[in-house]
Amino acid sequence: MRTPIQNLFASLALILQICGQADAAQGPLPKFTLQGKALEAKDLQFAPTGELERAALIKMEGRVPNPLGRYYLYYSPHKHAGIGLVYSDSITGPWKEYEGNPVIESTAIPDIRWFETTGRFHMWGHRKNSQTEMWTSVDGLKFQYHSVSVAAKRIGTRNATYTRAYEYPLERHDNRYIMLYSGFIEDRGIRCVWLAHSKDGETWRQETTPLVEPIEGENNDLYGPALFRWEEKNYIVYQDHTGNRGGLIKYVELDQQLSPVGAGGERFTLIAPDPDSPVGNRYRGCEFYREGDTIHMYAGGGNSPRILIHATARVGDDKPAARAPAVPAESRPKPSSPTSKKKKGKPAKSSKDKASAPSLKEKRKESAPPAPAVSLDAILKGVELETIYETAFDEPLRMIREEELLEGMTFAREPGRNVDWVLEGPAETEVKSGRLHIRNDPSGNCVLWNTREFPESFVAEWDFQHHHPQGLAIVFFAARGIDGGSIFAPGLPKRGGAFGNYTRGKIQCYHTSYTATDEDGVPRGTTHLKKDAGDRLKGGKAAAGPGFIDGKTDRPYRLRLAKLKNRILLEVDGKVSFDWTDTGEKGGPPFQGGRIGFRQMRHAIEASYGELKVQRIVEIRQ
Repeated sequence: MRTPIQNLFASLALILQICGQADAAQGPLPKFTLQGKALEAKDLQFAPTGELERAALIKMEGRVPNPLGRYYLYYSPHKHAGIGLVYSDSITGPWKEYEGNPVIESTAIPDIRWFETTGRFHMWGHRKNSQTEMWTSVDGLKFQYHSVSVAAKRIGTRNATYTRAYEYPLERHDNRYIMLYSGFIEDRGIRCVWLAHSKDGETWRQETTPLVEPIEGENNDLYGPALFRWEEKNYIVYQDHTGNRGGLIKYVELDQQLSPVGAGGERFTLIAPDPDSPVGNRYRGCEFYREGDTIHMYAGGGNSPRILIHATARVGDDKPAARAPAVPAESRPKPSSPTSKKKKGKPAKSSKDKASAPSLKEKRKESAPPAPAVSLDAILKGVELETIYETAFDEPLRMIREEELLEGMTFAREPGRNVDWVLEGPAETEVKSGRLHIRNDPSGNCVLWNTREFPESFVAEWDFQHHHPQGLAIVFFAARGIDGGSIFAPGLPKRGGAFGNYTRGKIQCYHTSYTATDEDGVPRGTTHLKKDAGDRLKGGKAAAGPGFIDGKTDRPYRLRLAKLKNRILLEVDGKVSFDWTDTGEKGGPPFQGGRIGFRQMRHAIEASYGELKVQRIVEIRQ
């Protein structure tokens, strides 16, 4: 037990540390402001120890039929009491307690993710400090035990807890998912951040070198790591041990391949310490969630009692949007700007070479092939066109969500005659001022299908406008089931916006990514056309051309997509990007008619569309 003199010196040391770290709060990440208490044990039926430790939030909309609320927040009381659930229609609450708590008994420190590949929720927690285990669920309420994910004995630590899992492929491991967790090295007396990786999210391999180690002043302990992607850089956020069983939320930058930094790397404080802090500058792990222009942080806080707190940061209009950690739901997106492999024997660049080297932004921009020396108007001159679909988006959409056509994870019915659009994946749509706005949810990507079957030869045209400086947009066309039937045919699996379900699943189509801009507002510079032959034949990249859409330009672009039997052209503001003829050498015979769908990746945040018109080609003159 400490003597009064020791307590006095400890208090003075903490005050000095807080004063010394105030400047460190101004690091590269956005400034977070504590909003207050999010959840307290006194307001809950299930909180047997009177204290709360961990928050794990997930959006349920589009993943289960009739959820209790749009958001589920899982928590754990201190010790291994179990995992409880509260829910709300707002990401900020108020939160209502689930009557069936606990959802998992005798378990602590939840982390939950939705796996599009399995159609299930995966929950991690620990029943003893030496290992973290996984449970799965189809509804987020009833969980079945699966397996041990990480164990201390595999790497020689005392514990393996406080996990967070993400979808993040690494070149050196050929994985799909990563897991961050804490583990204590007894012979060194330090608690570090560790990394595990997995191909399927079920079987994990643990790295034997700590990812991040504590530095002087962090009291030898790092807890509750989380991944924060910002401006195409990786930051590991963690909590040190400068308070009583808790401390300040800190972070350090890692490279694109998440190479260990050990005790290196500059450390920053995420929330500036405050002598009048309502939680005594004592935090316990955290995680981040994006909604609109606000990044929300939920964490443990305080000491007597321990509670859950909520903090926020605003994404300024002059800053690229933050990428909150990705829910494992997409088809293996590669990390942007990966660290290149060093070649042996290559001489170092001189200062002159370095001065003339291209910038990172220039390197990220692809070298686009020249535009075809053709004119779409010249090709269509004298061709008879008949308008078969047209909308000015001046009336509310007759739209349903994919879930209304499903039974479980399978299509059970086709859309009715009174339905013009089907939305797949988490997003919101709104028609205003003659434009269709699609707003992405950070938990996933979306596709909005028009329900009409379009013919083999057509010209489709529409306006497209970015409302944020980054993102990727795609149009699918000539989409059918791989058997030639409807993409909504009963028996087909749910797609949910996950890219692989459209390119390597049970449907076939063409798609072009006509705008692609990274989080710094740097356009990719090219437009791609790909042929997606489903899971039976190998398709792939068909053509590329210059990209004429700049995400920074807040104006509409006019696009025309022409499919003239097996010849495909894309035009942007009167300039043809590519002109390609499908000879059937890749992905089988040319696709004929089918449906058209507009896709937005979640980082697009919001884009709008106007004046959509599709014309049938009555006659093609050779």
